Amino acid sequence: MAYKDVGVTITNFLLTFWEWAVGFLSPDFMTAAIGSAFGAFGGAYCVWFLNKSKEREKSLSQINQVLAMLIANLNALLNVKKNYALPAYQELSSIMDAIDSNQQYSSLIQKIFNQFLEVHYDTTAITENLSLYAYLDSKTLVTAVKVKDALRNVEEITKLRNLLIQDIRSDPASEDDKVHFYLGYTNRNGKTDSRLQSATEGFLLNIDIAIHFIDLLIPQVQALGKSALPKSYAKKIIKHTIEDDFKELVPPKDFLDTLSV
Repeated sequence: MAYKDVGVTITNFLLTFWEWAVGFLSPDFMTAAIGSAFGAFGGAYCVWFLNKSKEREKSLSQINQVLAMLIANLNALLNVKKNYALPAYQELSSIMDAIDSNQQYSSLIQKIFNQFLEVHYDTTAITENLSLYAYLDSKTLVTAVKVKDALRNVEEITKLRNLLIQDIRSDPASEDDKVHFYLGYTNRNGKTDSRLQSATEGFLLNIDIAIHFIDLLIPQVQALGKSALPKSYAKKIIKHTIEDDFKELVPPKDFLDTLSV
């Protein structure tokens, strides 16, 4: 009798298990289970996608910020070249028509100096931002460093030109002698001082070098962004723009190859 009860119990258990197994494998149960699994996966994917989107938006914002600074600095450099550097260089071979040009040039040089200080600081910030993407393309950082070096050279030559002008002003030679100092100043001892002429030539040259490397750096940053971001984000990268009045002042692509040094 005891064995019979045990047999009934086992039989009932197996029947119950079979009913549960059949229910587990039923379409309704499987649908609910699969739905729950996909729901959990979908929720996790949405969180991942949102985080990924935020990262991409941040990267796009950083790249566009760098490009905006570069484009602004390029146009500022071209403005300085047009309005300050070229007139100063051209007067190496022309006659100064007013004695008060000395005072005028001193103030212009100070403006240039202040402007390049700002550009120099901006370029340092650009280099730091680009370091976030160094693993993608190291040549971009190399070009950014070349921009900074060129701007530093302009900054130093600006200081030198200002000191030379102050030195010439303090010379007790007559005002008539000072009028033509851009051609090579002749001091009261009859010796020609060509330092200002050399500094002015170097001033224009290094501005052109800085313009050249910034103009080279901008498409490199754009390419960096396009390789780092999906097409939908890459389309939002800002364009390389140069003001119409300045386009002819951009040195040719082979500019550095034409230099003798």
